[in-house]
Amino acid sequence: MPETCPPIDEDKEDASCVPAPAQRQALFISHANPEDNEFTIWLGSHLSGAGYEVWADVLKVRGGEDWARKLEHTLRERACKVLLVGTPRGVEKQGVRNEIQIASEVAQKINDKEFIIPLRLQHYDSPFQIVQAQYIDFLNGWSQGLAELLETLAEYELPRLQLFHDESIQNWRAAQLVKAHVVQPKPEKLVSNWLRIIEWPNSIKYFEFRVGVSEDRVKAIVNSCKWPVYPIARGFWTCAEKSDFHTDQGESFPILPQTELDFSHFLENGRRDCSINPQEARNIISHLTKCALENKFRDCNLSPYDYANGVLGWWIQSKLIPGDKVTFKWKERASGRRQLVGETTSGQTSIKWHFGVSCKPWISPESHIRILPRILFTKDGLHAIEDAKRMHRLRRSVPKSWRNERWRDMLLAFLFWLSKGEDHVFLKTGSSSGIKIEVPPITMISPVSVIHDKSEEPEKIEIDDPVFEGNFDEFAEEDYEEGNESQPDEEEPSIQRQKKD
Repeated sequence: MPETCPPIDEDKEDASCVPAPAQRQALFISHANPEDNEFTIWLGSHLSGAGYEVWADVLKVRGGEDWARKLEHTLRERACKVLLVGTPRGVEKQGVRNEIQIASEVAQKINDKEFIIPLRLQHYDSPFQIVQAQYIDFLNGWSQGLAELLETLAEYELPRLQLFHDESIQNWRAAQLVKAHVVQPKPEKLVSNWLRIIEWPNSIKYFEFRVGVSEDRVKAIVNSCKWPVYPIARGFWTCAEKSDFHTDQGESFPILPQTELDFSHFLENGRRDCSINPQEARNIISHLTKCALENKFRDCNLSPYDYANGVLGWWIQSKLIPGDKVTFKWKERASGRRQLVGETTSGQTSIKWHFGVSCKPWISPESHIRILPRILFTKDGLHAIEDAKRMHRLRRSVPKSWRNERWRDMLLAFLFWLSKGEDHVFLKTGSSSGIKIEVPPITMISPVSVIHDKSEEPEKIEIDDPVFEGNFDEFAEEDYEEGNESQPDEEEPSIQRQKKD
């Protein structure tokens, strides 16, 4: 803050008061507008809350001030550090380049070689002025990057305000609230990713292998079963009939029926004389349901894919669906049209993307199957990219700009195709038994809804084949850990707003 002027000595004719230069105590965030506004508002609010004075052009929410002039003055005269939000799009924008040039001149003026601190949100080519600068990595999470940034700022011993800077706090509060939406007491229909199970088989049975059948033979026979089974001890639980089990050579399995129970009774109570409590009974039924669903996917010619975290996904190969698009319409419920296989490009390189799903049955308290949308990449439309790290990189980057509505509609299109337009999908558990699940997904009614200001929303342009910003082969080791793959940049939230007809 400017130093207080000393009292004027009236005996001196040349007495005057010249304010000391303003102290450099502001953090200046340089970023692409509007592409990186969301991150900048988040970061600026956290830094301001930590006691720093923070400036960026997202604060231009109040009229009556020449913000461009004020920001430039802050950058030239008051900034103690410049935080560059590093993305491929950001460093190419002329406004950001102008700020980097000014910051480089300031760095020379104040003799601070670390005046510019790059924050890496995505892989990008550094401008020559900061090519040697050490970046703070936000690729593995904003919170993790913020923690590292706060540690770095503390090491620099940058000025922090003893009391919250009222103007800075108010500015960042206004920046956050300008995009806030008003909640109204009006019901809103939401679409989940839950498929209700509406019908179970009538009975569940336990078969045991005859005495004399070796354990290796038992394992081989169980692994070759056409129908869902849950192996336990020297037998298995299933909903199929004994006559359903034959070897590839047509021979009957060497099994004997031991128990047949009412399905609902087993689901609720288990089987005490078999030491199966209700929780174990639900686990058995969950396993049978998952196997039946995977058989359904296999029968529909979907391709399996093992994700690094052990989850099995199923995806659509090119040309499996005519035109790779599905028009869906459930009477009075949902309608639309979505592409489920497409192509993304980077320069002269093209890679195909494919919609897929992974599933998890939930038996209690409301029996349903949760469908998680996925995305997978191929070069030829038929074979998944083998490099797990490269696949992970593409999954994190390509669908980054996809809206929730797109994920929801792709899921609805997939389910419409899977059900052939019917209001259910039948999962066979035997030649004369099965599980019926309801489609489309469960809808819920929220007692309140959000008022959207249409004037503030940019016009939506639906692009099925996005342009990939970056290099397909570019990858950082820290983005990926084998066996601990992160989930869902491409996964949708479980509940979305109902698509209107």
